[in-house]
Amino acid sequence: MIIREINTADSEALANLTKQVEASSEYMLWEPAERNMDPNKQRKMIEKMVESKNSTIFVAEEKNTLIGFIMSVGGPANRNKHSAYIVIGILKEYRGKGRNKTISVFRTMGFAS
Repeated sequence: MIIREINTADSEALANLTKQVEASSEYMLWEPAERNMDPNKQRKMIEKMVESKNSTIFVAEEKNTLIGFIMSVGGPANRNKHSAYIVIGILKEYRGKGRNKTISVFRTMGFAS
């Protein structure tokens, strides 16, 4: 498995991954088909995240397929730009494969020691 920062070439794959995750998890904010997720919207969102100083998306890739993501969205105001909310989405077939993998992903990203 490869963990890497997202780029705009991933927009279609991320849109598809997000749809699959939302369709198979009751814990995501959006319910299946509740929002219109298309590659162009994803590309614009990725561009904003890449340009941001306090937001990012890391993706997990296996066999050239995105299998999960961790999104950190930083606050837009001076008083909350130091904080962020975290969204984690993993394809159903890759969930529950070991808690230590999640911790190692966070360590890779610098969120845990």
